[in-house]
Amino acid sequence: MWSNRGTHLVEWFGVPATGKSVVAQGIDIHLIRDDRMAEHWDVVDMLSILIQIGAVPAPSALPA
Repeated sequence: MWSNRGTHLVEWFGVPATGKSVVAQGIDIHLIRDDRMAEHWDVVDMLSILIQIGAVPAPSALPA
């Protein structure tokens, strides 16, 4: 697992810059076959990033 920190300074996927600090988290999975990387999967928690910059509401803020 990994995490990166940054600041939302420019428009991103149509969301205007907010100046908010953001932590992005994800995981990379590698399949090694015959001592070589055969496959690679990368998953990033995009929902968390979108919540942090205010592009979507946090789940607790959603109506029941």
